[in-house]
Amino acid sequence: MPRSSSSSGDGRDGFQESTASENGAVDERAKLIIDAIASKDMRPLEATLDNMHLGEHGSQLLADALQNNTSLECLSLRNCGIGAIGACYIASALKDHPSLSQLKLCGNDIRDEGVDYLARHLKQNKRLKHLDLNNNPMTEQGAHSLLLLANARRLTTLGLARCGPDVARVLGNGLPSDITTTIHWEPLKQRIYESLRPVQRGEQSPSAADQAQRNFDEQLRDEVKRWQRKQGRPVGADHQQPEPSKKPRPPVPPKPAKQPRQPAPTPVPPRRQSPSHQDPHDNDSSNSNGNSSVHASSSAEEQKRLQERVRALEKREEELVRREQALKAKQQQLDQRARKEGELLRQLEDHTEYLLRLNIPYEQLTEKKVAKDARGNVVHVRSGDLYSAVFDGNRVALKEFRHIDRRPRWSHLLRHGSNRSIDDVIENDGDSNGSGSFCIKRDSTGAVITPDMRSLYREALILASLRHSNIVQFLGLCYEEHTKHLYFVLSWADNGSLCEYMHVKKKPLDDTHRRRILSEVAGAISFLHMHRVVHRDIKSPNVLLDSFLSAKLTDFGESTFKAKDKTDVTHAAGTPTWASPEQLLGAPAHHPGDGGSGIGTLRAVTDVFSFGCLVWEVWFGVKPWHHGKYAPHGASVAEIAGSYSRGEYLPLDESINGRMLPDHLRAVLRCCFTDSSVRIASPMVHAMLKTQYEMDKQKREDLLHGPSDAMWKFPLALRQTLSATQLTTRATVNIALLSLDNHLDQVTKLLHQAGGRTAQERDPLNPFGHRLARVAITWDEQKLAAFNSAIHRNDCRYRGHLSNMSHAFAPRYAFDPNTKHVLDDEERAVLHRVTMPGVYSMLEPHRAQRSPFLRIQRVFHGVRDLGAITGILGGDFARLQKTDPGWFGAGVYFTPDLDYALAYTQACSLTGNNSGVSDKDEPGLSNFVAGLKLAPDKLHRVVLACDVQYGNPYPVTHDSFHPAVEATAFPTPPATPTSREEQPPPWKSFGGRPLIGGHDAHVAVVNFSSGDVEHATPFLSHAEWGKGAAVSEIVVDEPQCMLVRAILVFEA
Repeated sequence: MPRSSSSSGDGRDGFQESTASENGAVDERAKLIIDAIASKDMRPLEATLDNMHLGEHGSQLLADALQNNTSLECLSLRNCGIGAIGACYIASALKDHPSLSQLKLCGNDIRDEGVDYLARHLKQNKRLKHLDLNNNPMTEQGAHSLLLLANARRLTTLGLARCGPDVARVLGNGLPSDITTTIHWEPLKQRIYESLRPVQRGEQSPSAADQAQRNFDEQLRDEVKRWQRKQGRPVGADHQQPEPSKKPRPPVPPKPAKQPRQPAPTPVPPRRQSPSHQDPHDNDSSNSNGNSSVHASSSAEEQKRLQERVRALEKREEELVRREQALKAKQQQLDQRARKEGELLRQLEDHTEYLLRLNIPYEQLTEKKVAKDARGNVVHVRSGDLYSAVFDGNRVALKEFRHIDRRPRWSHLLRHGSNRSIDDVIENDGDSNGSGSFCIKRDSTGAVITPDMRSLYREALILASLRHSNIVQFLGLCYEEHTKHLYFVLSWADNGSLCEYMHVKKKPLDDTHRRRILSEVAGAISFLHMHRVVHRDIKSPNVLLDSFLSAKLTDFGESTFKAKDKTDVTHAAGTPTWASPEQLLGAPAHHPGDGGSGIGTLRAVTDVFSFGCLVWEVWFGVKPWHHGKYAPHGASVAEIAGSYSRGEYLPLDESINGRMLPDHLRAVLRCCFTDSSVRIASPMVHAMLKTQYEMDKQKREDLLHGPSDAMWKFPLALRQTLSATQLTTRATVNIALLSLDNHLDQVTKLLHQAGGRTAQERDPLNPFGHRLARVAITWDEQKLAAFNSAIHRNDCRYRGHLSNMSHAFAPRYAFDPNTKHVLDDEERAVLHRVTMPGVYSMLEPHRAQRSPFLRIQRVFHGVRDLGAITGILGGDFARLQKTDPGWFGAGVYFTPDLDYALAYTQACSLTGNNSGVSDKDEPGLSNFVAGLKLAPDKLHRVVLACDVQYGNPYPVTHDSFHPAVEATAFPTPPATPTSREEQPPPWKSFGGRPLIGGHDAHVAVVNFSSGDVEHATPFLSHAEWGKGAAVSEIVVDEPQCMLVRAILVFEA
């Protein structure tokens, strides 16, 4: 049942490259900042383009802007992909810049060539103080180039982290000792740099190792002196004192006899003696020599530790260098593979263009001349003129497009003509809900993709990919480099357009030709819709006639692709006299009887309405809205829109030009001239026009409205015995009250056809403890036709979808096409319980024996007041669909369990001002409510008995994730109950989101033990169904698949 639920958007953290960055174009945000830098009015002091893709082209634009700038002090270009060439552009522009003091080029892969160019130019800049080159790998060649820049002695700081192992060694050896530039890099390279500089330059400040060695030598000399005194020898007797200018050497003691050769004298700790035997000379030296010995030992150990640490760091650096070299080798392999794949893709694109003839040489088009109509006027098309020419010996038509800078490639058509890039991203004429968005799109060369170019790519893609006998034949593309003109090469139509044939040439058409032409156009529209293409501009000027008067649909400039998981398409104006009401009225209009659903919603069936206008035009020989008082110039757009807003369409029962519509065409047009929510689909229109003039009245009735004995229809004999009330806002809606005494069997059948818990109730007048006060059945011929049309459409749509996983409507859950088995146990249990005959009933169970298995099921829908019934009967369920996000998807909620539907309802008064219905809003329903004769002091509950159809349900279990939501946003809860409450369960990822693409329904089994719909949530496992009150929910989002059968009024 409908319920409110909150859902949070799934944000994306971190930088992600835009689509423009992927194809090499300049980031649009960067272009705006570059314009500001070049502006003489804004004069910015700081410009940050971090993580905005520039490339070579953007770097050149930035260099041009910097040439005209005199105020910029800080320029940050981190991770902008400028490369070596981009660095050259920027360096040349900053050579004499008067104000720039900070330049950040981190992570731009400028390499040795870019570093060399930067050093030679930036050393002449007197203002630059801070330069950041972090994360720009370079070799020894680039490091030597940096010496030029550092020796200029202007930089204060220089960032060189992650620039390669050679930089620290080269700069440490090459920079003078008095350099003042502070260099920032990793700790290891900092130690290498500092250790190399003093050794190379011979500075007086010793390193740690030299100082430790000197301390050791000094302690050794003291120890030798002490040993000489103990031996009674004069100190320094065996050696001469070193000259002052030479470095003193430690004394060497004489070798004892017959002693092994010692590698070096080791300090001997002083022996402890009694005071009486102490040498008087040792009074002061014994303590000092002991301390010196300890210090010498600790210094040697420290030196050893330092040497071991240096060796470990060197090994670590060598390992890092080896890893870096391995990564470089792997990257080179990947780059080489990418180049090979790119070359293969280019060859494949060239071969595809050759097969599709997307590059016809202009010289192959001969005898080119401007096409003229029957009056001698030049034929103009939206993009230019129409020409005729000869190609391969045949007369062809050339549709001209002017001012095209470059020849469209096949990749351009796929990238910019597809549904994703056109309808969902860069369409600037509004989306399906009228919000509208606009962003600038560029191709791989950086050129702006204008709306006209998008329309051109889209039309070329449709014509090149779809071939049908009643769609103009696409022969290829021809681009003239000299004039920058592009030509669509199309098949030639000898008799021009249908409009010209009827209204200019005034040639007559007999009824046979009329029926055949209309059937051919309907077949072309049906073919387009089956391939998710909506024309959006069906009219007689866009129907061509060849030499045999065979119809060819043309001009796809307004066409678009419909996403397979959506029912709406983006808005397009069309041509007023043939346009549908939703096209003319634009924004949602509150048409009487549309239930607030919004007549402005543009669906694929907008072509069906325009085709209805074409049928009217062909049969009467008069342009739409050019009859009667509107002749000869036709009605204005305001007059047509006003008529549509009042529910008035082209007349079907009048005689025009001495002709009347036959019954079968009148029946077809009544189904075309209605709201889009109940308008029949194009395959049904085609089937009716193709065969209807050969069929009798009963067969036409069955084809249009379904068999008379269909279980989703009330018998004609029953309807004829009842006194029905019609809604004022929609005269085709009939409501008739049943007598609980005389029609008890019909009431019982109405409830028990749902199956499940509802069918187990023995007393149909008191189901689940609620007394049934009144029952009224309802039917609508237009909605019956739409429901029947949806059955035929779904039979075609889902044929073979379980056998081929590449099918457009293949299941999105785990499914084995070979065995036809659902792989997940929980999903299989949900589908078997809700959608298969067994627990619940199916109205036409014979459909389970064939493929595709289309379910038609009796369900219930609880409402809060009679006001909701007005919108549902007068329009459709779309209003509820748009205001209630739901738990298992944004749609309309139904259940085959009557008690579950009753729990959603609200006790309300059905009489007086609290009923939600007034005589002003809907006098027809007000009269019906008055006829119920309910006590004014009692409250009641209202439930709608409905029939729904679906062919590809998606099972929602406790652990189901919506494909549009990252699984990490809804982690699987731990086993402890307290933790489970803290984290959202996976099934809540469906809240407020559209139905999964390719599926027309979501189904779920929920626990209704609490008796409260707000706490009815999916079971953890189907093994728990027997422990609680298991009820089912069915979510459907297509209005044509929902049919209201009866209004059930219960005492509260």
